[in-house]
Amino acid sequence: MSSPKQSAKLAMLLLVALLLLCNSTVGNVCCSRNQENSVDLHALLDFQRGITKDPQGALSNWSTTTHFCRWNGIACTTTRPFRVEQLNLPGLNLQGKITSSLGNLTFLYLLDLSYNSFAGTFPILNHAQQLQYLFVNNNSLTGIIPDALSNCSSLLSMDFSLNLLVGAFPPKIGFPPSLIYINFESNQLDGSIPNEIGQLQNLESLVLGDNRLSGFRSDV
Repeated sequence: MSSPKQSAKLAMLLLVALLLLCNSTVGNVCCSRNQENSVDLHALLDFQRGITKDPQGALSNWSTTTHFCRWNGIACTTTRPFRVEQLNLPGLNLQGKITSSLGNLTFLYLLDLSYNSFAGTFPILNHAQQLQYLFVNNNSLTGIIPDALSNCSSLLSMDFSLNLLVGAFPPKIGFPPSLIYINFESNQLDGSIPNEIGQLQNLESLVLGDNRLSGFRSDV
């Protein structure tokens, strides 16, 4: 028969073991399916459906059986409900289109799809007011520069270089005043450079070379 002291010691050991077990499972609990945001989930799944080739298997773990915060290329907020902050998939030879559903990622601040083979037009990101860094350079994007970039009112840096964009800058493009870096180098743009670009007080670098543009100097 165990003494009262031994019983107390055993109870204490069991309590410590239980606490350690709980602590080890916090990471799994924090990303349980009932803590995911359905809007973000559907936005990512729609983007995944737009991918036609994934030769490196970059999206191989993009499955509804796993919380999207654990998917390759995704980083989320640290508080519940967990929201997508970063979609970071550069240099993976992905082919397909960039879907407008990414505009529903309202907590997204970094979108990096550079050095892939995305084609088609760049979508309007209607609700991406938190987006600060937009990198889609070195793809095969076509069409004109979207005139709704002003929807991304927090943009600091944007790179559309080395694509197949055509035409002139939209007359009411409305670049966010927060912009520090703009790069549209090596496209097929023509026409004049909007005067409003020169009025962006925070702008540090403007790269527009290898186009058919006219106006003030294309590098600041």
